[in-house]
Amino acid sequence: MHDTSIMYSLAQEYGDVINLHDWYQSFKATVVSASTKTKCKLQHSPASKKVKVTPSESEATIQARFCRAVTELQITGLLRMPSKRRPDFVQRVAFGL
Repeated sequence: MHDTSIMYSLAQEYGDVINLHDWYQSFKATVVSASTKTKCKLQHSPASKKVKVTPSESEATIQARFCRAVTELQITGLLRMPSKRRPDFVQRVAFGL
């Protein structure tokens, strides 16, 4: 799944205001578990000797993917940043899509 799709699916689990830290932790857990499942499938397949398995993604890469997905959701108008008082939260604009 594309990162933005994962983020939107995770956003459906929260209310109209989403804590960015909690959202990031959910995204990170989803991405890490997906890469672990892929890695296990490659290790158990007979062709695994021919396929190079990349090491797990670094924290910086996951953060960059998260920021890009949040920006894409903002550009599409599904999220907006609330006032300067609460910089660690975003607000969902569209519900039930």
